[in-house]
Amino acid sequence: MSIELRIGHCLHDVECNWGVINNGEADPRRELEHLMLVTGDYIRELLQSGPIPGPHGGVHSATTQGSRIFAHLDYNGRRTTWELFDAHFDDGQGPDDILIGRWPD
Repeated sequence: MSIELRIGHCLHDVECNWGVINNGEADPRRELEHLMLVTGDYIRELLQSGPIPGPHGGVHSATTQGSRIFAHLDYNGRRTTWELFDAHFDDGQGPDDILIGRWPD
């Protein structure tokens, strides 16, 4: 299953059936939201090399649980977790290897 991503009414927003992705990356300088985007390359790097300091603070990491993959941001003693799913842009543009993260149920 691949989640379809669409460019929203505001050209800087991406949306899908789960909602609008207002800030695509996990940036602790802004309010963290339930949806985010990340490339598969970055997640593979996190899984192979371990946690990496984020470019805007905090520490990025990834874990697996069976076939499920999770991205984490640890910042100021708090962990935010997103479950990752394959995604694609409806117009065929954008990265080929994109994942959408949402807070796990």
